[in-house]
Amino acid sequence: MGGAPNTPLVKVGDVVVRGQKIAESDKFMSAPVHASVSGKVKKIQTAIVTGNTEVPCIVIEADGSDTEAFMPPLNPFTCEKSAAIAIIKDAGIVGMGGASFPAHVKLSVPPDKHVDTVLLNAAECEPYLTIDERTLQEEAAKVVDGFSIVCHIVGARGIIALENNKEYILLVLEKAIAENKSGENISIALLKTKYPQGCEKNHFSKFSLRIFLKSVKIFKNSVTF
Repeated sequence: MGGAPNTPLVKVGDVVVRGQKIAESDKFMSAPVHASVSGKVKKIQTAIVTGNTEVPCIVIEADGSDTEAFMPPLNPFTCEKSAAIAIIKDAGIVGMGGASFPAHVKLSVPPDKHVDTVLLNAAECEPYLTIDERTLQEEAAKVVDGFSIVCHIVGARGIIALENNKEYILLVLEKAIAENKSGENISIALLKTKYPQGCEKNHFSKFSLRIFLKSVKIFKNSVTF
């Protein structure tokens, strides 16, 4: 998960702080690991993790201090895109799926390739799921901010795909887009509510996307079809 295996940067007995990088790999397809608590490294051993696989783990005995050591902030819109991708890698940001795919790999577009559009799939893949709905309703500004960063790094426009039974979120999203300094290239698409609309292979393939983009009608920051 997360790519190539990491090598510990600490040893038993070392004192670490929350946010400190404690393991990494020099491979491109990899993501570093950071300490989740402050304390002392108690063990470095193999343990069973998510997916029922055994991997090397660093066990930290928390000291309750909650001392932190995070990276300084970086403006992704004024720095070099390579610097933005590098800090995303150093932060250990990975996908939320089971594979924990490293985010910096997805954002590293080959020189001979061009990204036209980035789709933010907010259509739930199962009828009773509401995690996308609640996230957009409660954290719209953060979602739009992160999405605008992704679109800027890959040099593409962005579309937030939302099922039409969540149309009430439109005003919240449109407000977040309008208030974001880099949200001018982001729009919203209302999709038919049907199963399995949220499955990326259902209509977010390259071929389907071209048909999709030719079938939408734009109004304000939103599109519908």
